[in-house]
Amino acid sequence: MAVALHKLQFDQDLDLLKEFEVRIKEDEKAVAKQFEGGVDYGFTLSVTGIGPILGAVILSEVDRIAPFRTAKKLLGYAGLAPTTPGSGGKTYHGKMIRSCNKWLKWAFVEAAWVAVGCDAYFGGIYRRARDRWQRSQHRHYYRRLAHGDHRLPPAQRAASLRSLSALNEQNPGRPVGSLACDG
Repeated sequence: MAVALHKLQFDQDLDLLKEFEVRIKEDEKAVAKQFEGGVDYGFTLSVTGIGPILGAVILSEVDRIAPFRTAKKLLGYAGLAPTTPGSGGKTYHGKMIRSCNKWLKWAFVEAAWVAVGCDAYFGGIYRRARDRWQRSQHRHYYRRLAHGDHRLPPAQRAASLRSLSALNEQNPGRPVGSLACDG
C-alpha cells in the first residue's frame, strides 16, 4: 500500500514538473519577444550561463552595457569585485562590497552556478578551486592537532586523529604529526 502511495505521489510530482517546464518555456519566449532586437540582449545571452530570464534581469538593472567600458567596471557595479584597501605600499583584497545592486549581483551569481554545472571549462575551474580549498582546510586541522591545540570539538578531534594516523600509515618514513612536506 505504501509503495502504491509513493508511486502516485511520484507520478503527480512528475506531472507538476512537466507543467512547470511548459510555463518556464512560455515565460522565456515572452521575455525574449519583449527584448528582441536589442543588441545588448543578444550580447548578454552570448555569455555562458545567462539565459533569457537572467539576461532580462541584467539588462533591466543596467539599462545599457555601453557605459561600462570594461568587464571590471560592470562587475564593480554589480558588487562582485572585492574591496582592495591599501596602505604602506601593500594591497589587501577583502570581501565583496555590500552597497551594490542586489538584483544584478544575484543574476551574475546564478549565471555563474549555471556555468559551473553546464560548462566543462568553468566546472573544471570551480572543482580545482574547491579541492584546493578543502585540502587547505584539512591541513589547518592537522596543524592545529599537531601543535597540541585541543580546542577542537571531541568529534572533530577523533576524526582528525583517525585521518592523521591514516596519513602517517601512507607515509611511514615521516614522524607522527609531521606535515612539513604538505605545504
